Amino acid sequence: MSVLTLGNGSNDIIEFVARCFLSPKDNAIYSKYAFAVYPLIVQALGAEGIEVEAKDWGHDLQSMLEAINKDTKIVFIANPNNPTGTFIKKNEMIRFLEKVPSQVIVLLDQAYFDYSNYESEDVSFSLVEDFPNLVISRTFSKAYGLAGLRVGYSVSSSNIADYLNRVRQPFNVNSLALAAAESALKDDEHLEKCLRINKDEKERLYKYFISHGMTI
Repeated sequence: MSVLTLGNGSNDIIEFVARCFLSPKDNAIYSKYAFAVYPLIVQALGAEGIEVEAKDWGHDLQSMLEAINKDTKIVFIANPNNPTGTFIKKNEMIRFLEKVPSQVIVLLDQAYFDYSNYESEDVSFSLVEDFPNLVISRTFSKAYGLAGLRVGYSVSSSNIADYLNRVRQPFNVNSLALAAAESALKDDEHLEKCLRINKDEKERLYKYFISHGMTI
């Protein structure tokens, strides 16, 4: 598919985007309490990282918009956020995307989307058709349980996918990992079981914290 890019985990996708669009004179924007890889890859490429203060432990989209300047090339957003778990709903995300300059890439990192309770708020891959500067990344490392095999992917415009695939190593995902990912996509029963166990254990932790006087 011309819109698909495979990565050795979704970390690989993050690196592809940064390598394609960041140079030392550029900057990238991310939120405080965001995924640690964002500032690390920006620093590794000699670019400037702009950390925006969090809002209620999540992304302050308005402040992120205000931080964009002529040198901004990428805005990183994890949704749900890693590690705080906050979630940006679909309408809010669309309003944000409508205001981001078209030359600025928005990397929407959905590594933990399967664990969210917002299936109806899914920022669908179809949004890439409306926002050609949007890159949506996902992974098989979380809910699908294939972390050790390292399989991630992104959906983007064909133009961006072309750039990402130019910097991608030709054999970055091995055949065993691809076979496992294909099987995982067909095994809805296992995925539902994993999500159910996660939900049950989360509720157990909530009850424990509350019973010990902690605020959730």
